[in-house]
Amino acid sequence: MRKLLLVDDEPGIREALSRIHRHNDLDITTAATVSEALSAIMSCSFDVLISDLNVGEPGDGFRVISAMRHAQPNCRTFIWSDWGNVITDLKSLEDAFFSRRKRLRRESAEREMSG
Repeated sequence: MRKLLLVDDEPGIREALSRIHRHNDLDITTAATVSEALSAIMSCSFDVLISDLNVGEPGDGFRVISAMRHAQPNCRTFIWSDWGNVITDLKSLEDAFFSRRKRLRRESAEREMSG
């Protein structure tokens, strides 16, 4: 049986998605906060992660995705949003993209300087 980690701060959404995915023969673990998700990632092995984009704070779902990609690189990761606040969600995506881009440029410059 495949294992799914489902992360969302809204109980109704966690319950509804859990019911839907149980019919797909998945063993589902749910997390309501980023810290719960991080604990689950460190204590269990998962095949699939579905995380809300905004788990309490705008864009903090990326922390969950990043942790999973580092701890369990073979896990398939998906991020979603109910798009309740499109402007906030788009800003979160933009911030994550540009902060990653900035970090990659900095790491590239550091490698050039050291090599």
